[in-house]
Amino acid sequence: MQIGQIFKRVLGKAPDSFAVAMPATRAEPALGVPGCSGQAGFEIDLPASIRPHAVLVNGGEEVVVDDRYQWHPALLSWLLVRQSGTGRRPAVTTVSARELAGHRDQAVANTNESHEDASLGTLRAARQLLTEAAKVRASDVHVLIREKFAEVQLRVKDDLSSIRTMNRSEGEALIRAACVGLASVKDAMYRPYEFQSAQIEGGSLPGSGLSSVRIIRGPAYPIERGGGFMVARLQYGGTHGLDENGKTDLVFTTPKRPEGALALDARGYTPLQIEKLETLASMPDGIVLISGPTGSGKNTTLFDLMAHQARIFPGARQITIEDPVEYPMDWAVQLPVTDANDAKFAESLRTILRMNPNIILVGELRGVETARTALAAALTGHMVWSTIHTNDPYLVIDRLEEMDRVELSRRVICDPNRIRGFVGQRLVPVLCPECSQPITADKNLSHGRLGDALKTWGDCAAVRIKGPGCDRCRGDGVIGRRAVAEVVVATEDLMADFVNVGTGAARVRHRARPGSDKSMLANCIDVVLLGLVDPRDAERKFGAIAAKGEGE
Repeated sequence: MQIGQIFKRVLGKAPDSFAVAMPATRAEPALGVPGCSGQAGFEIDLPASIRPHAVLVNGGEEVVVDDRYQWHPALLSWLLVRQSGTGRRPAVTTVSARELAGHRDQAVANTNESHEDASLGTLRAARQLLTEAAKVRASDVHVLIREKFAEVQLRVKDDLSSIRTMNRSEGEALIRAACVGLASVKDAMYRPYEFQSAQIEGGSLPGSGLSSVRIIRGPAYPIERGGGFMVARLQYGGTHGLDENGKTDLVFTTPKRPEGALALDARGYTPLQIEKLETLASMPDGIVLISGPTGSGKNTTLFDLMAHQARIFPGARQITIEDPVEYPMDWAVQLPVTDANDAKFAESLRTILRMNPNIILVGELRGVETARTALAAALTGHMVWSTIHTNDPYLVIDRLEEMDRVELSRRVICDPNRIRGFVGQRLVPVLCPECSQPITADKNLSHGRLGDALKTWGDCAAVRIKGPGCDRCRGDGVIGRRAVAEVVVATEDLMADFVNVGTGAARVRHRARPGSDKSMLANCIDVVLLGLVDPRDAERKFGAIAAKGEGE
């Protein structure tokens, strides 16, 4: 049967155009949707990847879908599987995103009503969890819905510990019980794909010593596979809870650390730079900004640093906001923000601050609102990492000041306790060791302007240039890329220079101080002199190479 005929058979019509590469999907278990049972006990719900964009109604006999996703391969595959498994084809109704939200609210309301009588056991479990947390004077309870399991963590004496893992459905039911069953202040509807707040009065938890529990919950990566979170902040009254000695049957374990070790040397970072980055990663608060153009490896470096912090501070809560999530971080709560403008990013960051994070990653400072919020978070006990588009790390200060010459003026932000440091990074091609050629193979190059300039930087005997290509490099002349960076740890002197003498003079003075890193160009020339990078590629990334001392 032709693809177009399959579309017509499933939906009663064929699209004007379609992609022919349709990934195989599997039947997924139903999640409490009545009317989904078919022949031989067949039971299936919408695939997780399409749930944010569609909803089952009328007992599972109709799919209401956002009209932008009506040709989504996962939906089409599911319709085929559903029809072959039950002998029935659900009706498909396309609506706008706004209309879909209304259908979802109604479906959730119906589900909430059907769960009221069946959730007493889960309500008891939620009440017991909060009561046990109060026994040990926990400040907050975190329920994390991961891809394959759910995890409960308690923050006691500032550090998070894992106390329980469970299957995803139990974790989802626990969050619903707290937000819907126990909470007295809550939204009218429980909306799985939205951020929501709720509050449980202390009277609902008698003897716990709690005056209230403030809750925030919502979706988290991987959203398309049902990821989510709940953070419950425990507010204590005048008593010390059920057990002033903190005795409990709970078993506390350290959250799982990421495997491996910080290996930035393999990416091209120098020992001095790694030492400085380790210093920045040990800071309790403030912001570190990584600058560079698109494609310069900023997010890869951030991932390495976040993993490093999770290894040395496993009890710290890391939360990220990204558009999109580039690297899954099993140890963190990752909040994807799709098609986000500056205001949406800033609002997501304000939501994060209510989740009691220790370490925050903001994918990018997209504009003034996000920058203001991120810098405010850096002043209130949070360690913040982010990226920004500048050609030079020292220009971070200028870029921020351009966004808002009042609240983000250099006189306001140039505080080493606020901006802890900044990093500039580029990726440069690494020459193939098999086919690269000595620079003397090109007399015009070795005896011209570039060759003469390189000789002022050091011995050029090992300098090599790109060759014709070979089997090892598949004809490219290069075997990969490496990072070239400059790492700046902010000091009182540097920040004072930004204010008093300007960015250019501050840059020159700081590089001249003992222990400071060299410029990206100077660091790149080091690897050029080792024969690892073609000097022409160095100029393409960092500008013309002048005689040493002239351009630095």
